[in-house]
Amino acid sequence: MVYTQSAIHDNDTTGAVPVFLDTASDAYHKCPGDQKDPLTWAFLQSLQCLYHLCTSEFARAADEMTDGLNIRLELLAPDDLLVSLAYSWLSMAIASQGRYEEALVPQLKAGEILDGPAGEISGRKLVWGYNVSRNLYCLGRYEEADKVLSESLAEAERMESWYLQV
Repeated sequence: MVYTQSAIHDNDTTGAVPVFLDTASDAYHKCPGDQKDPLTWAFLQSLQCLYHLCTSEFARAADEMTDGLNIRLELLAPDDLLVSLAYSWLSMAIASQGRYEEALVPQLKAGEILDGPAGEISGRKLVWGYNVSRNLYCLGRYEEADKVLSESLAEAERMESWYLQV
């Protein structure tokens, strides 16, 4: 699964991601019940979601991330970084379908988590700011979008982040 994550981020130039994902999914389903870790399945659903965002299969990505989010909400603390990431990726999948108002709900939940200890990883809050500002902009809420984006850019500058190059 680690190779899958790297391949997704490297734009899968070899076309291997579907094979990795299918193999991981098949292996998970063949495991005896007592050896199936639901958080492993949630992680696999995250990878599926990320891949399907890249292939423009946005409804499918939203379904996969909803599944992964529900597992995480059941098994992890509500302020866990993995819950925040699941909310963020679900939001991206929903927004990619042009449903910006609906996408704002999980996005704001992710932001609430990042206001706590999970947000101490400043890069996470930075990326969240970029994504929420895009959503607000698409909703015509330009002043709010500008405020959030300006805060994120200031944080990126403070961190000397490569995100300034975007």
